[in-house]
Amino acid sequence: MTLLTKAEDISEIAFGFMGSKALFAALHHNVFTSLSGNPMSLSAAAAATKLHPERLLTLLTALASLQLISVEDGKFSNSPAADAFLVKGAKYDFGDYLRLQVDRQMYSLLDQIELALADELPQDATASYADWFSDPAAARLYSASQHAGSLGPALGLSKSVDRIHAA
Repeated sequence: MTLLTKAEDISEIAFGFMGSKALFAALHHNVFTSLSGNPMSLSAAAAATKLHPERLLTLLTALASLQLISVEDGKFSNSPAADAFLVKGAKYDFGDYLRLQVDRQMYSLLDQIELALADELPQDATASYADWFSDPAAARLYSASQHAGSLGPALGLSKSVDRIHAA
């Protein structure tokens, strides 16, 4: 294992949430689905996503820096991973897991970590799963996003099984 040695490495960890929020925003606005198989100009992507071009350009720039999309000759297109895993309806799409469960259900709980570690979290700060699942809509959202989240890892598992059987 190589330990970190540079301030930039620490900054990458500290600001990592910004990348995940850009990913979630792109999923919420169907950016990857819009770009799938169809490199687009900024104006075409703005029309497809119904986002203001300048705001979309900021998001696309962030996504390009994360290597989720590429920009070539003024046209934006998905990375192979974005096409495989973040496009609605793709065989191994787990965008709903990221968009719905990680962003909407789990991310908001992360602001409680310091209090939880210090054992100072109020008893009623976070509902139990039983409380959470008593809301049918929340339970359906959790189940659907868990299913979506299993598709990508299932692909990886199937490839490892295929390699074992081929050997």
